[in-house]
Amino acid sequence: MAGASVDVQKNQPSPNLLKNRHKLQLQRLELRQRLQKVRRWLSKYPIKPSPSPQTSKHRHRFIQWCNQVLVHVCQCRVATCSVPGCLRMKRKMQHVKRSKREKKVGCIIHQQLVDLFRDHAKQCQQQKCPV
Repeated sequence: MAGASVDVQKNQPSPNLLKNRHKLQLQRLELRQRLQKVRRWLSKYPIKPSPSPQTSKHRHRFIQWCNQVLVHVCQCRVATCSVPGCLRMKRKMQHVKRSKREKKVGCIIHQQLVDLFRDHAKQCQQQKCPV
């Protein structure tokens, strides 16, 4: 019998059937591993509930603070500045400059800074703004 899945003489599965079964087992194992990775990733980034008025108040205060740091950073020339947030903001701006040269886009740091600059532009009343 050509193409039979069981060898009649030895009563064992044919080599082709074993090979296909092995491939399926490997595919299942790979899918399980991928699923575990996705589950781990999802557990790190849970879906957040909509912000309550209290959290939106904190968010507004945080954005104001970031805006103040942004204005400071644009005027600061001290490499080891002790103003809270200054060095971090400088590093983020350097990251954006470096990434711009390398033509990288889609980074969360880029999006954060774009949002911060947009918020600053909406609020700023100065004619000659350092930002």
